[in-house]
Amino acid sequence: MKKSILPDSEIVELFFRRNERALEALSDAYGAYFLGIASNVLKNREDCEQCLNDAYFALWNRIPPERPQNLRAYAAKTVRNAALKSYLQAKQNAVHASDLPLDELAECLVCPESAEGAYDALRLKALIDRFVRSLSGKERILFICRYYYCDSISSIARLLGTSEKTVYKRLAGIRAGLAEELKKEGFVC
Repeated sequence: MKKSILPDSEIVELFFRRNERALEALSDAYGAYFLGIASNVLKNREDCEQCLNDAYFALWNRIPPERPQNLRAYAAKTVRNAALKSYLQAKQNAVHASDLPLDELAECLVCPESAEGAYDALRLKALIDRFVRSLSGKERILFICRYYYCDSISSIARLLGTSEKTVYKRLAGIRAGLAEELKKEGFVC
């Protein structure tokens, strides 16, 4: 018998009532989607399961007081951040050998060490936000799928109905445009 999926508003209400069924309902509704996000970053089933547990724990602690308008997007961001945190911790421990798509952006995002590191990080975030908003619809999808959700080139090509070669070329062009914007704003590339 197939489980019925609760609407987001009811899942959020379960969180607000501190009913542990909220986590089960969230997993029923979006668990496969969240696992896909974690898998794009971590590539290891056990790491992904731990990441999802960490993300569910974080969501349990954030809802309430927060009341997300779009539960799927809010929770997906939490899963993505938990996966990136896990990846970076593993990389620091030299346990993880594979590269994230974010490594493709590394040469664009290299900035000098400075006492104003936090300020520079905020400036960089604002600049990247502006840059992404300036992209055309398809370019924005490419950028977000690759560098936010860490989707593979082949899955992006399937999503957009184009070849992998085209995706590679367009991403290279987007990275070049980002590098140019970073240079204009004084970030060393």
